[in-house]
Amino acid sequence: MRLVLERSDACVRLKLNRPDRRNALTEDTVADLLGALDESPDQPVLLGSTDPTVFSAGADLDVSDDERTRLSDLLYQCYERMITRPGPVIAIVEGPAV
Repeated sequence: MRLVLERSDACVRLKLNRPDRRNALTEDTVADLLGALDESPDQPVLLGSTDPTVFSAGADLDVSDDERTRLSDLLYQCYERMITRPGPVIAIVEGPAV
């Protein structure tokens, strides 16, 4: 599971969950994140990591150049969604974040 989702009445907690890769992002991870943001657009989202020593190493460098290009496009979609959705997104950043 690349993304852990926890719901409560107050908020949705999304945690990046690729500790073996320092939460490096892939197309699948960002697609999961986009889907989770769309599920409850009015509810506040807390975005964090299952690993308290790192938030995210950024894009996974083991993916192909083509996938990295698609990943970049997906990330821009994700950023747009985060700032335009009705509910706020709050990042809980502990450790390195790229």
